[in-house]
Amino acid sequence: MAVRTGNRVSDSAILSAIVLGMSRRDFSRVLLATVRQLLLAETTSRWCSPSRLMNYSGATATMAWRSGHRRDVSIFSALLGWVGVFLTGSDTSANALFGIWQV
Repeated sequence: MAVRTGNRVSDSAILSAIVLGMSRRDFSRVLLATVRQLLLAETTSRWCSPSRLMNYSGATATMAWRSGHRRDVSIFSALLGWVGVFLTGSDTSANALFGIWQV
């Protein structure tokens, strides 16, 4: 029988709540706050995963090379950075997604 990491994490959270004497209401509040934070992290990872795939496959470099022959590349680069921050919610994720185009 395989033991999953998520099971161990949830088991340790429940055990910690029991040892600390948390009420069910307090435990539910903490659990809900944690789930909300994890949903934000999941959204960020959904943007970073395709960017890694595009970077490793060479698709981003090819698109950057093709768009680099245009005269308005400096405006396009700044606009792409702005769109990336708007879509992903953070500058770090935008750099992971469109960083190669902005070089």
